[in-house]
Amino acid sequence: MTLTLRDYQADLVAGLRSSIAAGARAPLAVLPTGGGKTAVSGSIADGVAKRGRLAWFVVPSLVLLAQTAEKFREYGIRAGVLHSGFTPDAAAPVQIITIQTLDRWARKGLLRDARSDRLYFPASGRRPSLWAPDLAVLDEAHHASAAQYLRAHTALSGTRWLGVTATPERLDGKGLGVGHGGIFDALIEGPTIGELIGRGHLARPVVYAPMIADLSGIHTRAGDFAADEAAAKLDKPAITGSVVGHYRSLAPGARAVAFCCSIAHSQHVAAEFRAAGIEAMHLDGEADPDERRRVITAFTAGQIRVLTNCALISEGFDVPAVEAAILLRPTQSLAMFLQQVGRALRPAPGKDRALILDHVGNVLRHGMPDDDRDWSLGGRASRSKGKSEDSGPPVKQCPQCFACHRPAMTCPACGHEYAPEGRTPEEVDGELRPVDRDALAAAKEAEKAQRRAEVGQARSRDDLERIAAERGYKPGWVDHQMRFRGTGRSRIDGLIEHQERLYGSRRAAG
Repeated sequence: MTLTLRDYQADLVAGLRSSIAAGARAPLAVLPTGGGKTAVSGSIADGVAKRGRLAWFVVPSLVLLAQTAEKFREYGIRAGVLHSGFTPDAAAPVQIITIQTLDRWARKGLLRDARSDRLYFPASGRRPSLWAPDLAVLDEAHHASAAQYLRAHTALSGTRWLGVTATPERLDGKGLGVGHGGIFDALIEGPTIGELIGRGHLARPVVYAPMIADLSGIHTRAGDFAADEAAAKLDKPAITGSVVGHYRSLAPGARAVAFCCSIAHSQHVAAEFRAAGIEAMHLDGEADPDERRRVITAFTAGQIRVLTNCALISEGFDVPAVEAAILLRPTQSLAMFLQQVGRALRPAPGKDRALILDHVGNVLRHGMPDDDRDWSLGGRASRSKGKSEDSGPPVKQCPQCFACHRPAMTCPACGHEYAPEGRTPEEVDGELRPVDRDALAAAKEAEKAQRRAEVGQARSRDDLERIAAERGYKPGWVDHQMRFRGTGRSRIDGLIEHQERLYGSRRAAG
């Protein structure tokens, strides 16, 4: 199969080339999951190769290494794989490599400037020489601010870099640009999720969600909910049984991927589905490639209905057969949310929609999957000035069919007409419940109370500095808290709330 770009992909490639011509050393391309990022980056790498230069395609995992090699073969791009277990093709103008291998070479001093020296590839005993790349393409480039990438970028100072991602910010919401801890100096955006849905290139998401899962007691760690605490809170038979019940009523027979908080949680969810007579399988990074292929083939054929996982299938999982995403891991990361729901958006024959069963309130936290996003190389903090950090895209939930959607007078899923403002739909314990502005406001107040409680429970300056770092507060917030705690009144919720308003508003104002 020859690589033929769609019109919007060709436009994105042209935009990248224009940015390079204008002086960009490391542009970042943005294209939603399912939009064809591998085709875009493969086209760029192949163009470099056809001009007699060397391009490396850098991936974050072995799974993506094999998957990319297969894609390039389908596209007719000659590519070698720089990893043990693969037959090397030193003469190929495009080489695929994992960031782990690239980082290991950087730490050992094996990388040399692309313009003058040679790089020695140590995978074989005879150490054949390869030129260092003129271009390094980073797949899933939202990881590119990690130490491994930064070391490689420093070592290959003469190489031009290009990133591709669906979510151009780190999982903690921080930016990927130069000056924000990243390497990219230009942002080139392709069409949005909504635009690709309108063109028929992505499936239309239909979202169902409970009100908001009880996340009380789960702390924030490194900018997101602590996964171990979330697992302890959510990995319970009553909750898992409810998940199975909602799957049966809302997505009966659909091939679904469930995103869980831990490996044990994932295994328990799979066991609960099997106990209910629904074929399910847990998949993790320990599975050998042959077993993984067998499981995915069985899933695609419908022999397995539910795949459960923990942090394995959220990116690079190119299986259009996924008809539903079951969200069981709460996250404060917009990037992680979009990576997960994106697994279900790929189109497939006979697939007219993508079901999102959100049991942890992520859609209420981040908005609908196809909301327009204002991306920035500075990250979310740089574009939220003047807004409350608790304000999110409005989401409403139908009391008849439980579908979530943007505010409207009628439900787009079933046509239900909403009661006039001020009436509160009846709530039933144990069932999906309607979401309106009052309910969202109450939930946000509960979350604020939890955040105040976390400040009140801090026992040392280190605890306060951790909270300040996670929330993006200025250093003065910690000093003020310490001075105030000297009076012995540090647990007064009113003053804690005042401090958060004071320093939170200053942070929002820059």
